[in-house]
Amino acid sequence: ELAGVPSNRRTARFKCVMALYDPETDGCQIVTGIVEGRIADAMYGDHGFGYDPVFEVPDVGLTMAQMLPEIKNTLSHRFRAVELVKELLIERSFS
Repeated sequence: ELAGVPSNRRTARFKCVMALYDPETDGCQIVTGIVEGRIADAMYGDHGFGYDPVFEVPDVGLTMAQMLPEIKNTLSHRFRAVELVKELLIERSFS
């Protein structure tokens, strides 16, 4: 469906939103992990599922499905969101 659409107009992103609820304060903090990318011209790679074969990460020059799982997992939107939650938990443990 994107045939003929130039590369600069094929932008995409994966986004993961996580909430951390504190029952003591009834407060909730929300974090967002994002990976910017673009939709590739064709499907590439055997790793992953869903949109991974067409979601290209320009900084890496590969689709998510072309990356080895250990590389993909350090770049993913889920990983980035979990890292932000981890930071919040660490902050709470020292306050």
